[in-house]
Amino acid sequence: VRERGLSAAMAGTALTATALLWAVGGWYQGRVDLRLSHQRLLVIGSILTTLAVFGQPLALVDAVPPHISVALSGLGGFGMGLVVPSISVLLFQRTPPAQQGTYATLLQLADSLGCVTTLAATGGIFAALHAVDGESDTAFTTIFVISGLLAAAAVGVVSRLGVSANIFTIPVRTVGSSPHSPCLSARVMV
Repeated sequence: VRERGLSAAMAGTALTATALLWAVGGWYQGRVDLRLSHQRLLVIGSILTTLAVFGQPLALVDAVPPHISVALSGLGGFGMGLVVPSISVLLFQRTPPAQQGTYATLLQLADSLGCVTTLAATGGIFAALHAVDGESDTAFTTIFVISGLLAAAAVGVVSRLGVSANIFTIPVRTVGSSPHSPCLSARVMV
C-alpha cells in the first residue's frame, strides 16, 4: 500500500482473495469424489504456492498492475488450501491409530514453530536490509526470494512422499520386550 500508493481497499482485496481461495482449495481437497490423491494435491498446492511467492516481487514494478499481485495472492491461497488439510489427511493415513494424537500434536508444533521462526528470521532480514539503504524494494525482493526458496524446497520434499510409503520408520518396543529383541516399526509421516 505504502510502496505503490494504493488504497487500503486494494490490500484488503488481496487478503480477501487469499482467504476465499484458501477456503475453496480446502473444500476442493475434501471432496469425496476427488480423483487426485492427497500426495498429488500436496505437490500441486506446493507448486502453486511457490509460483505465487516468486511472482510477488512483480508488485514492486510500477508498470505491473496491482491486480497481478492480488491474483498471485489468490493463487497462493488456493495452493495453501490444497496443502494444509492434505498434510493432516496423509498424517492420519500413515500413522497407527494409537499414535495419531502424538503425531497430530507434533504436526501442530512443527507448523507453529516453523511459522514463528520463519517470520522472525525474515522480519529481521527485512529490518536489517531496510535500515542499510532505506529502500524497501531490495528488502521486499530478498524476503520473497527467501520465502520462494523455502516453498521450492517444500515442493522437493512433498514430491518424494509418493516414492515410498515408509517415510519414517520409528522403532517401538512392545511391553515386556528386552532392548535386544526386535522392535515393531510404525510408519508415520511427520
